[in-house]
Amino acid sequence: MKIRIYPKSLLETMWQQDKLLFTPEAEQPPLCLRCGQPLDCRLVINALSRYADVHICEACGMDEALRDANRCPLPLTEWAAVKNGLSQQ
Repeated sequence: MKIRIYPKSLLETMWQQDKLLFTPEAEQPPLCLRCGQPLDCRLVINALSRYADVHICEACGMDEALRDANRCPLPLTEWAAVKNGLSQQ
């Protein structure tokens, strides 16, 4: 049995669509699902989230690392993509 956790599964599904937008010709890269700012156009510069299987911006990656060290993660319900209704990103 596979258990899906809301909104994690929705964030991961959204990322599967967004990551297809990373091409050298892309005019605008996708937005960070955590803060809503544009991701770096070079995928390797962005960070992998510790809490969902998605890429997030470099600043959010640092924030997640510091919060993880203090055992105070930002709830997924506080991510910009969730607060803005997922589909508006």
